[in-house]
Amino acid sequence: MKRFRGTPGILQDPKRAQQITDLLARPTLTFAEIAQQLGVTRERVRQLAKCLGTETGRARTTARRETREVDRLKRNARSHLL
Repeated sequence: MKRFRGTPGILQDPKRAQQITDLLARPTLTFAEIAQQLGVTRERVRQLAKCLGTETGRARTTARRETREVDRLKRNARSHLL
């Protein structure tokens, strides 16, 4: 089995690396959704996230849940003001 060392090839291109970083910065997107946009597997996105030091696993799921809850509360607050 080949071990991963150094920067993955997909991150060598600065434009592509920025795209991946931007997508990973949005906790509302799942790894599967990001993978579909990038044309790679969900597992590859997980590996890239780990390599870039962003949240993975449960931490990302929790952040996504919290973000959606905040958005829901904001929508409810706006509807009560109207």
